[in-house]
Amino acid sequence: MNQTVNVIWSLNGNQVYTDEGITESAYTNNNAITGSWNVTAVATNVNGTAMQVWDWVVTEPVYGPAITAYSPASPAYDISGSARTFNITINQTVNVIWYLNGTQVYTQEGVTESTYANISAAEGIWVINAVATNVNGTVSNGWTWDVRTQAQQDKINATIVIKPECLNLDSKGKLTAFITLPEGYNVTDINLSTVVLEGAHAVKGVVSGKNGGTLIVKFNRQDLINVPTGNEVALTVTGKVLYEGAWVDFEGSDTIRVMEHGKCNECAIDEKNDDGECEENDRCNEDDKCKEDDGYNEDDEENDRCNEGDKCKENHGCKEQDQEEDEDAKSEGHSGNAQHHVKNLKDKQSKKEV
Repeated sequence: MNQTVNVIWSLNGNQVYTDEGITESAYTNNNAITGSWNVTAVATNVNGTAMQVWDWVVTEPVYGPAITAYSPASPAYDISGSARTFNITINQTVNVIWYLNGTQVYTQEGVTESTYANISAAEGIWVINAVATNVNGTVSNGWTWDVRTQAQQDKINATIVIKPECLNLDSKGKLTAFITLPEGYNVTDINLSTVVLEGAHAVKGVVSGKNGGTLIVKFNRQDLINVPTGNEVALTVTGKVLYEGAWVDFEGSDTIRVMEHGKCNECAIDEKNDDGECEENDRCNEDDKCKEDDGYNEDDEENDRCNEGDKCKENHGCKEQDQEEDEDAKSEGHSGNAQHHVKNLKDKQSKKEV
């Protein structure tokens, strides 16, 4: 202003700010809401009044499209001749162009989800790109697709250790498999997306480099399919490993106890006992609980063992020989490798002498 004044600012007729004794005034609104607003500044002094009015139109912000989901994870691995589908989901309607090694191979228009399928994968390393575009902008997603030949050789035998050693089919959570391959094969070359335990696909895998390498894989218990119950149930892990430029199948099994419900520290059912009750000398007290292994480190051996409270009832006792076997197993230590991952020793109990 050309004179010293007092200024009153109003928003849609409501006073929102005041300046006094100034020649310059400003009003800032930091939380504009969508709509049309009338902003007024009235400057007053003893000489008179001046007013400035603005029509302020606030619209919704415009954002470019975003990919909210995609599959598979990159890199993707396949055997030559396999079919593979790539997919993206976008939060706005877009046009999508798919590229294979820079060459356009497929187009979809006016979609929020787009899929490209290659039904006959050729050997090689391929780059897949999906580019989604609309008036608000462009977004893309890329994959590395590794396609190899299938090895012409027999399935290799893997060493498998499954933890915990007692599985309750009613329970949720994770089941862990320790996978070790024969000499000459490297667990880092295992394609995790091919690793399956009785119908359950791997959800996570980490490699321990000790003693030649062990792949430690997690599975969701609820994903297991048609696993029977029993005191000695063989669970099989299958998968593929890259060897000399080709994918080789591997397989291995471990035997654990599987129950449909109840606690794993309860007595195992004697299959010869028709009434399904535990023999008296097979019972252990309530402290007989083993920690479930849900991780991996140098202390896993300790975590996988029963705690010090894992004792048989005193009135039944434990054989000294069994205690010595337990001590011998403990002295071997944990190698971090499935080949040396010592199984939990179960307390054996002698029947009462009549």
